[in-house]
Amino acid sequence: MSEDEFWNLIDQTKGDDPRLVGANLRRALESLSDDDLADFHEYFQDALGGAYTNAVWGAGYLANGGMSDDAFEYFRTWLVMQGLETYVSVVADPDSLADVPASFGYQLEGPQYLSRELYADRTGTQPPRPGSKVGDLGPDWDFDDQAEMAKRYPRIAAKVLKNPPLPPGFGFEAGNSVDPSPHLGGSGGTSAGSGSGPADVAGREREQQEPTQRGGKRPWWKFWA
Repeated sequence: MSEDEFWNLIDQTKGDDPRLVGANLRRALESLSDDDLADFHEYFQDALGGAYTNAVWGAGYLANGGMSDDAFEYFRTWLVMQGLETYVSVVADPDSLADVPASFGYQLEGPQYLSRELYADRTGTQPPRPGSKVGDLGPDWDFDDQAEMAKRYPRIAAKVLKNPPLPPGFGFEAGNSVDPSPHLGGSGGTSAGSGSGPADVAGREREQQEPTQRGGKRPWWKFWA
């Protein structure tokens, strides 16, 4: 199987219903020879690895309202299943994700495993390279830094931001428990240390104790959206 044939097969099986996508892909893979099935698996893993960058992760994090390690894998699987044109566009310019319809909530689990499972069922062994080959994620930054994310992804930010940025020292940034109702049309105010509802500062601090896990806390725009 050539790389062009791999992407042609992706185009033939992609769609708007995740159940149909999985069923279509399974039927297409079942018709392949063992060698082509192994090639398909390798191309899929290469594509997953090619999107394994902080730049792509940040775009998905912003568009999806947070993105854990596992969710980033499902996001990259979804991205591959959008086809070559979308995949190449988002990897080269992650902010172009703003132009892609948010089918399946930018998440798709299953296609990344299917070729490996079918190959193992047939041969009793794993494909020659069963896992994704990934490299350096690249430069890192705080995905919850509103200004930095808006600078890096202006088009995505323009779509997901529903309220203007909070001024420095206000609300959660100051460690206060803030009633978000003024942003939602209510009449609430602030109550330092109340620890209730969406302003559970103690819970948020607990979540922040896992810095290596993306999406462990609610992203900044969700506090007020």
